[in-house]
Amino acid sequence: VLLYKIYKVWGYEGMMDHYAFIRSFYKERRDKMMEYARKHLK
Repeated sequence: VLLYKIYKVWGYEGMMDHYAFIRSFYKERRDKMMEYARKHLK
């Protein structure tokens, strides 16, 4: 129900933009964690 209501407000493009933002956000965090792990856990 919640996703349906968000979809009605944002529409398809809004949802796709949000998903792209979330993917980018967590990819950036993952990449930083991997960078720090490689640097400090050698």
